Amino acid sequence: MLESYLLTSSQRFTLMTGGYLNKNNVSGAIVKRSSSYKAFDEVLTQALATSHIELSAPAALNYLAEEGYIIQRRFSGIEILLIKACELRNKINNN
Repeated sequence: MLESYLLTSSQRFTLMTGGYLNKNNVSGAIVKRSSSYKAFDEVLTQALATSHIELSAPAALNYLAEEGYIIQRRFSGIEILLIKACELRNKINNN
């Protein structure tokens, strides 16, 4: 019900997903419509960069699945996300 509301009616929030909607499992992130996030990959990059996990594919996939961002422990663009997350983490740590 929340998923439907976020996708169709909410003026303040939206559900960002990897494009895979399943009636039995909901995954993704609820974000403010006014946020700077334009793509789900940006949300995942931020989540990985601000986490305290090792930035490796197995650790990242496990983290994203456990936190509810993705349903299955696979993501086609994980290597690109890890590169961006590493850059963002370095930027955050240097400031």
